[in-house]
Amino acid sequence: CANPPTDYASGHGLFTDRQWDWLIATDYTDYAVVEPAQVTVVLAGGYEIRDENYRLVRHPTLPQESLRAALREMSRFYR
Repeated sequence: CANPPTDYASGHGLFTDRQWDWLIATDYTDYAVVEPAQVTVVLAGGYEIRDENYRLVRHPTLPQESLRAALREMSRFYR
């Protein structure tokens, strides 16, 4: 393939030692923004935030900066 990986992939290789602030996990309808201390799961009807042990957080605060960056990155592929 002649195209650079940035044309069809996000971020860095999975097997590098680089640190990450967040990453995106997605399926056909939902997605999650995974951060070191929490996971924000965006569902078709809303969202939920889970801690590093994947337990539901009772009174969550949306990680606006991470979500904004993830949405910007996903918009490269969903136009």
